[in-house]
Amino acid sequence: MNKENLDSITKTMEVIVGKRFVCADPGILDTYAFNWNADNLSGGVSKFANRPLCVVMPEKTAEIVKVIKYCNQNKLQFKAMSTGWGVHNTVGSEGVIQLDLRRMNRILSLDPKNRIAVVEPYVSGAMLQAELFKYKLNCHIQGCGANGSQLATVTSMVGQGWTGISTGFSNRNVLGVEWVMPDGTVCHLGSWGNIAKKKQNDPEELEIDASEWFLADGPGPSLRGAYRGYFGAFGGLGVFTKAAIKLYHWSGPEQLELQGNSPTYNLKGSKLPAGVATYILNWKTWEDFKEAGYALADSEVCWALCRIAPFITGLGIFPSNDEFYEKYEALFGELKYNLMVITMADSKREFKYHQKVIKEIVMKTNGEIFPMSQDPFFSAMTFMAMAKQCNTMRGVFRAGGGFFTSLGALGSWDWCVEGAKIGEQLKQKAIDSGGLVDDGADNVWGTPYEEGTFSHLEELYMYDITDPESRKASVEYLKSVVEAAQEYPLGLGLGTVDGEGSAMHAIFGPLACNYHKWLKAIKQAFDPNNASDPGFYLDPEKIKD
Repeated sequence: MNKENLDSITKTMEVIVGKRFVCADPGILDTYAFNWNADNLSGGVSKFANRPLCVVMPEKTAEIVKVIKYCNQNKLQFKAMSTGWGVHNTVGSEGVIQLDLRRMNRILSLDPKNRIAVVEPYVSGAMLQAELFKYKLNCHIQGCGANGSQLATVTSMVGQGWTGISTGFSNRNVLGVEWVMPDGTVCHLGSWGNIAKKKQNDPEELEIDASEWFLADGPGPSLRGAYRGYFGAFGGLGVFTKAAIKLYHWSGPEQLELQGNSPTYNLKGSKLPAGVATYILNWKTWEDFKEAGYALADSEVCWALCRIAPFITGLGIFPSNDEFYEKYEALFGELKYNLMVITMADSKREFKYHQKVIKEIVMKTNGEIFPMSQDPFFSAMTFMAMAKQCNTMRGVFRAGGGFFTSLGALGSWDWCVEGAKIGEQLKQKAIDSGGLVDDGADNVWGTPYEEGTFSHLEELYMYDITDPESRKASVEYLKSVVEAAQEYPLGLGLGTVDGEGSAMHAIFGPLACNYHKWLKAIKQAFDPNNASDPGFYLDPEKIKD
């Protein structure tokens, strides 16, 4: 695009949001293109994704509407991002306007009685949690950690997390949305949509009362499957500006009192809250692991239940690499088929019941409660789970600077275990070739949801982002996983749509009721001008009828 056209675009954007909140400086734009996993997107060639045309920071829904309508009128594309964690937040091609929603950062309404919060895009899990703890409430936090956007995870992304057994997963936690559709039309979905009222002092904004956002799917036919479905549209179907989120009971304190320094919290005297217990459970075979997973998921005593990836978890909680290598085998070496369980109880009687149930399940499935439970590092991991609901991110970047995930499609617990076995074999081949970090090959992380009928186990892996050969090995490993997922079949897993949405949907669609054709029809119906950047979702022009 020539300078004259770019100047015209930026001046229009400045009229809409103000000069301070529009940027076309190449140096700043490149910071938006530099994001985790961009090297996989480029086939291992570059650490940068695409540079946006310009960045616009709206503050209100009305400003977003004006930007989107301008894009439709001038054959431009736009892409929204909230907290920006991951390459899927970057633009899918050159010449796309990046909407940075960081100014939309408010918890708009909170209804403790009915357990509903209404938030804007830049409200992170940590921000919402800090407010919810005061009311003995908590929210689901996705596996990327508490730094992620709560709105994005329920409207636009795949979102599994450590507490999925008690808080569900992101698809289940949305209770209504304000959706600026790709043509600029504002749509209110859920129970609130019928009673939305304009503010008297600001006719461009709406009165927000969380108690009115109690139902995501009514009245009439639901659009939740269209606008988010399993994966979410990754910014390919407009912009979500408000979301109501389901909340959950919290048995812990209003504030967690931590001592020590990251990552070794709790090493200098902090105490776990009363009624909280953490267990690392271990088995000798995948079969016993599967049976125990189902039993624990069905028991209703678990606040958190997940299989920890031993190597990566160890990297995340030791203060130095030297200490990790010194103590790893002693603390994690036997944890081949493990599950981490955290229970939270409101009374001593309930607490004893939780302990009794867990011990009985472990005994009946030939497992053991690992003695690591007495180690101070174990308490540190408990704090990380309670405060951040994720420890993985602390470890995955330390060994090689880069990581990604594979497999992880939602399915039954035993089906996910079969995928874990295959993933381990494929990754071992990549490790043997010298391309990936040697993590023992088995670093599957995941958890059962809904009594194990819906679950996920994803194969994490690490590589050296400074080494071109290691980046290439990452790309080749992902190709092998996609081939295996078709052959066995294991389904469209986490990570496979990052930057390759159309290609992956074209591969897996024919294997699953031709869903890719339905996605194409949805995209064309809601976005006839293809204005909402389809790069990480689905581009109709790349899908054959």
